[in-house]
Amino acid sequence: MRVVTTNDEIAAAGMAGCAIVPTMGALHEGHAALVRLAREHAGSGPVVVTVFVNPTQFNERTDFDRYPRVLEEDCRWCEALGVDVVFAPGVDVVYPEGEDVPVGPLPAVATTPKLEDSYRPGHFEGVCQVVRRMFVLTGAAAGVFGAKDWQQLQVVRAMSADEGLGVEIIPGETVREPDGLAMSSRNRLLDADARASGGHLAGDPGGRGSRFARRGRGEDGRVDRRGGARSGVCGGA
Repeated sequence: MRVVTTNDEIAAAGMAGCAIVPTMGALHEGHAALVRLAREHAGSGPVVVTVFVNPTQFNERTDFDRYPRVLEEDCRWCEALGVDVVFAPGVDVVYPEGEDVPVGPLPAVATTPKLEDSYRPGHFEGVCQVVRRMFVLTGAAAGVFGAKDWQQLQVVRAMSADEGLGVEIIPGETVREPDGLAMSSRNRLLDADARASGGHLAGDPGGRGSRFARRGRGEDGRVDRRGGARSGVCGGA
């Protein structure tokens, strides 16, 4: 497995035509499911996981600063999963000084549903900017995105189609903890009380939420085939 961080390493990494799993790191079993889906799609072709905490999609600097960064741990995960390349560029590679990295016209689903777009102004501009950039830098043929970030998935799918990027967008099912909480990199930032509350809200024992959370889960109680809730991270799970 290669770990690529600089421009000089990109050409030699053999990423062209890859199936890419864009993430911001702090990987978990939800990401692992996306990697397995990427491998199914890619066959003998390369599977690339990107690890980049994208500053242009955060509304608050404090949120950006506290986002978990554990690259060595992520690389161990990826190697165990048979990933070919971990692409973990610095900001200077993704957004080089003096180079305009376009955002482009946003698809309607990024601005009109009044869902996450209402609460995080500018978020999808940043998502489209970085996803397009990752497609270009890696030469991706396919991108795998979790359905947990439902609006983000629709935005990326529409962007790829509208702009003729030639990148197939593959949705991956939401993966949940045994108590029903959707797996997310941000979960590791929750204190014990918040984590317990999240599981309770997802499960809602005895109520409508309980039946809704159970619907579509596999026998292990983890895979949710109906899609899922937002987490607001790029291409991640």
